[in-house]
Amino acid sequence: MKIAVYCGSFAPVHLGHIAIAQAVVEEGKADCVLFVPTGDYWDKEVAFDWDLRISLLKIYENKKILVDEDEEDSKCVRTYDLLKRLKGKYPEDELILLIGGDNAVNIDRWYQSEYLLANYQLIIMPRAPYHKEDIIMKMAALGKKDYQIIDLEAMDISSSYIRNNLSDWDKLKDIIDRKEYDLLIKALDK
Repeated sequence: MKIAVYCGSFAPVHLGHIAIAQAVVEEGKADCVLFVPTGDYWDKEVAFDWDLRISLLKIYENKKILVDEDEEDSKCVRTYDLLKRLKGKYPEDELILLIGGDNAVNIDRWYQSEYLLANYQLIIMPRAPYHKEDIIMKMAALGKKDYQIIDLEAMDISSSYIRNNLSDWDKLKDIIDRKEYDLLIKALDK
């Protein structure tokens, strides 16, 4: 089975994330997408705790959208380490790294980038300011041939916008599921 590994803080997950996962499966780029919520980044703290983010992601879980619930995976600060751990969990499956265009054009700066580029196919979602042409040029410069670009128009949605507007369902109704909104409100009211 081909599993697209989609890492991020998902604080919170939104319909843009889900649309990307659905496009990956519908375009036949992978059989399913595994959401892997990450821990704190070197330059920012994650806004919501682990359990809440897992609960929010599970709202969208189905046969094609999976959620990695192993908190140990969230502590893998480097993609290289995470993929090695996941390969242990999914030894018979092909893991494909799903990343945004902003990460794709900087992947050669990542820890063990040569290993990642040599051993993992990429699925890339163009994301301003990096468009399809920028990604193609960067992949050519890296000699990377086994990558695919998602054919989906980027949605202008940010998790910080959601966090900043939690008091107003009307502002969020087109970008998160109502069940997710209700769970967020309930969790944050405690």
